[in-house]
Amino acid sequence: MSMRGSNWLALLLLLSAGVAHAEDLADQKWAFPWGDGARALGRLDPNESDAEGPASFLVNELGETLVLDQVGSRIARFDKRGHFIDSIALPGTSYMEMDQLPNGRLLLLDRLVKRTILLVDELLGVVEEYPVEGELIDDSGAVTAMFVRDDGLWLEVSHTYSVRVLGLDWLPCARVLVPGRPARAGPASLVARLASPHALHIALQDGMGRATWSQELVYADSIERIVWVEDLVDGRTVVVVHTRNESTGKEYLRATRLTASGKVEAAGEVPYVVAIWYLQRDVRIRRDGSLLRMWYDDSGVHIDDWRLP
Repeated sequence: MSMRGSNWLALLLLLSAGVAHAEDLADQKWAFPWGDGARALGRLDPNESDAEGPASFLVNELGETLVLDQVGSRIARFDKRGHFIDSIALPGTSYMEMDQLPNGRLLLLDRLVKRTILLVDELLGVVEEYPVEGELIDDSGAVTAMFVRDDGLWLEVSHTYSVRVLGLDWLPCARVLVPGRPARAGPASLVARLASPHALHIALQDGMGRATWSQELVYADSIERIVWVEDLVDGRTVVVVHTRNESTGKEYLRATRLTASGKVEAAGEVPYVVAIWYLQRDVRIRRDGSLLRMWYDDSGVHIDDWRLP
């Protein structure tokens, strides 16, 4: 149920005043310099082209960090301590998102140039390439997110609906559309939208579009964008937004974890670091509900472990 009256005030206090800060919760931090060396990551500055840094990242089941260094046409792999392991070469610089399959292979999305999904094996290299555009996706430039689920690969379109484009065998399949994002406990979906400049409405909907639960999250600062929404294997949901205080100009990433019934369980915030280099994916959600975020500054690329209470 959406919150009203005094419940709004209680939630507002939780999301703005009583949150845990990154200084208290960050367990690990990785930093990678800009440059051309094996451990360094590439960037394009505004005077060269559109400002770009590494577009995406993930941490695999072994604890290794994989960074999509598209400027360097590669995926750079680092161990748990941030030491360079190796690189996986890519056939271009236009890949902006990646995810990993249960078998360890990687899927990469090029939504603007080749308009394809690339399947890459760490040992074999490029295995296959599949088109993005087709039934239910007229323009691959409208794709706003990519995520692997137990039933295949889904692409989010215009922050509005998602389409399954690869099936259980990770081959093209009959395409299926759901509103919002597919929930892990399907057939269901998570639908999030801005209810006002300071509020976000989220609901878990069944296959008939009926709300199993709904919640309204209210923030003291204005919402710049919905960064990420994802449910966990245990049914809990993590919501991340980017907010800005109109008076001070300070910006934050704010995360809220909801129970399996949609109740607020925990909340936290970290300062949002404004940089000139484009970043496609700045937050990852682990299976336990903890977060990882990637950000840039003049010294290089940073990845922080961010845990909610």
